[in-house]
Amino acid sequence: MKLYMKLILGILGLLMTTANYAQDVYGNSIDASAINGDRGNHPPKTTSVDGTNYAEGSDDNQINLAHWGNALAVGKGIEIETSDSFSDNWLDAANTCTNRGWRLPTVADFWLVSMLKKELEEQNPYSFTPFLRGKAKELPPNPGDRGWHYWLATEFRGMGQYSYMMVFDDDGDEMVINGLLGYDGSSGKAGIKKGTYDPPFLMPFRCVRDHN
Repeated sequence: MKLYMKLILGILGLLMTTANYAQDVYGNSIDASAINGDRGNHPPKTTSVDGTNYAEGSDDNQINLAHWGNALAVGKGIEIETSDSFSDNWLDAANTCTNRGWRLPTVADFWLVSMLKKELEEQNPYSFTPFLRGKAKELPPNPGDRGWHYWLATEFRGMGQYSYMMVFDDDGDEMVINGLLGYDGSSGKAGIKKGTYDPPFLMPFRCVRDHN
């Protein structure tokens, strides 16, 4: 779990950085251009992943969005899709975003969204569908139902069948590893399941794209 601790420390560093600068919401976009230093003005190097649901992508952040080197990268701003899409697996969600000309968000993207989701939702009450809320350690009651764990591009390094997901909760948002969800180790990028032989849940995702 060393990488998980590294992620937490990285996010804390990102939050400390962003706390010192104003991030503004314009429509369905977040302006992060005021974030300076190593964390700011450095969007991910690519918009696509090259791993599979069962294997980690290449160790090159220039060609693999899911690489750790892109996990905490923040550009000048991001545009967020105004409504959820759903998929039962990580690779389909990532490819869907790429095919639309967007990308699946990284952990840094959705920590910014976490900080500003209220503004995103309240500024656009008629055009921006609110993010789903739920509990990180809970799953829908029936196999195949729609859930509330958002797919993210960032893989769990060294265990390529797992990736990070975001859960929005009015009591406190959480980042989770999908391998810790479901029953008896049956969950991961290939799907979040209640039981080994159950169909996976349809989990939400929102594509993003970077501002120059």
